[in-house]
Amino acid sequence: MNAAEVLAVARAASLCLAVDGAELVLEACGPPPPAVLDLVRAHKAEIIAAISAANAMLPPSPASQKIDDAVVDWRDWYEERAAIRQFDGGYSREEAGRLAKGEAEDRWHRAHGERTPRNLCAGCRRPIGSAEPLDLIDGNRIHLVDLDCLIRHENRWRPVAAQALKLMGIETLLIETRRHPDPRSSEFERELGREIADGVLA
Repeated sequence: MNAAEVLAVARAASLCLAVDGAELVLEACGPPPPAVLDLVRAHKAEIIAAISAANAMLPPSPASQKIDDAVVDWRDWYEERAAIRQFDGGYSREEAGRLAKGEAEDRWHRAHGERTPRNLCAGCRRPIGSAEPLDLIDGNRIHLVDLDCLIRHENRWRPVAAQALKLMGIETLLIETRRHPDPRSSEFERELGREIADGVLA
């Protein structure tokens, strides 16, 4: 099932979905059907992408300007973190970009990611019950005794965060970083050597 089909199911259930920045907002007249909510959660990143693409066709408004400003803020934050990693941390340009992207995913998830009810494990989605929980920094809880729950939780939220950052153009910045090697790297030296051999710098 794709995003368009999920949106059709949501509308049939009298649900209204909208995008606020990088967050998916749901409005309903009554309690939404659990099965529909599960569908929306499973396709959240695709739905955000579909609605954002549709919104891009509309005339600009003060609200859209706020969204644009938020996107610029996120891109500036990413570039600042990448620069710190590169020049203060001593990482290559590509590695600094990759690490900054991971930081950005974590930051986005803490601000906009899904929060499961306190009585449920965010990994396996089963009740915590009498088991000892582990309270995570993102506000969720998982079963402490089962590391699979932690892995499943991250495998669920990180792709959503990555998709949100991609929509804001951060993935493009990372790709551009890979296209322009670090002057301190052996890759840069190889590229420079190829340009000299080809007569570009002759």
